Amino acid sequence: MRSITMPRVWVYAVCIIITFGIAALMSAASRDPTNQLKGSLTIHDPSSLLMQGGTYYTFGTGGGGLISKDRITWSRGDNPISRMGKQSWWAVHGGDIWAPECALMDGVYYFFYSVSAWMEFNSAIGVATNTTLDQSDSDYRWADQGVVIDSLQAADGGPMVNVIDPATFFDDDGKWYLIFGSFQGGIRLIELNRATGKPLTETVHPVKITDHLGEASFLLHLNDYYYCTVSTGICCKAMESTYQIVQGRATSVVGPYTNREGRSFKTGSSTGLLSRDYDSDGSVLHAGMGCSGFFWDRDTLFMSYHAYTAPDGAALLNIKPVYLDPEGWLTMDPSEGTIITGEKSAISRAGLNAPPTGQCRSPFAKRLFGDGTAVRSAGRFYSIDGKRVDGPATGRLPFGVYIEIK
Repeated sequence: MRSITMPRVWVYAVCIIITFGIAALMSAASRDPTNQLKGSLTIHDPSSLLMQGGTYYTFGTGGGGLISKDRITWSRGDNPISRMGKQSWWAVHGGDIWAPECALMDGVYYFFYSVSAWMEFNSAIGVATNTTLDQSDSDYRWADQGVVIDSLQAADGGPMVNVIDPATFFDDDGKWYLIFGSFQGGIRLIELNRATGKPLTETVHPVKITDHLGEASFLLHLNDYYYCTVSTGICCKAMESTYQIVQGRATSVVGPYTNREGRSFKTGSSTGLLSRDYDSDGSVLHAGMGCSGFFWDRDTLFMSYHAYTAPDGAALLNIKPVYLDPEGWLTMDPSEGTIITGEKSAISRAGLNAPPTGQCRSPFAKRLFGDGTAVRSAGRFYSIDGKRVDGPATGRLPFGVYIEIK
């Protein structure tokens, strides 16, 4: 659960009430005219979005999901936790299931989730697997694979680390990482085995990203920088929440990360990304923004998150495009920067104002996922260094940004 100072048991109860209570029956549009999403939007700690077969998926605390065909109108999806049933090993770590993340790696969907209890910090991250997210598929079934890492392993001989809020990151060199943690012990990073979703090595030595700053961490690689976002403040008090999303950046995935002024992200300095905003009458419109996740949709980068929304304080899904300011920092304010697109980045970095031959379709550029199956049609693909790569419709191409041409 992505909260800072509220008791975990109380927080969990509040999240369940918010997620499945009366608020879920109300129209999101009646609460928030600035959120262009529609339908069932109530969710806490949304996982970063995935798309399979033309459907978008996200999952929240407790495991419950939302689905959409157009990224605008959402309805209730399945709950992998309910599908699996209670696992015996959960009780050792408190038994409450929070803040999941779902990722596709080499044809397998990995559903990472937190198991924890308030103030004991004997927490763990578990993982379940499936070959599809489509409930209508005869192969649809979630199988729990047990513990990925627990607090004792994450401590690595040092102070206890609260092992919650998992998120994955696939780097351009093919390495797969898990980032996790909270204000209790800070944020940690480990490398995963792409075949199992478990730590790459039997003995784990997590990289310390922060000492105590934040939770609900997420990693993003753009151009020359790695960005780490975390949520800080007080969560789960509806419109009284002070939760906000902040960022640090580094030139290496393992850090060190710094804020805009060059001060250490590890020791608590950060640069703001998203915090509460206000209506024209001065009243709070959104509060408690948290649990950020980034994803590419076609050629544009978006961030998903939850926000407590006036007037009733329901936690709703939000999805907004991300911008880059002149100093290379992420911003959600279009007046402060330019929108981030793979297309512009690819053309600029390749030195291609136009492809060497043929006509661009759109032109269309896309960041491929780890298994390369994001290639949508046969044709020629120019990578960011201008080198041509040929591939079939379902070809497995190297991870990167490509310009597709005829």
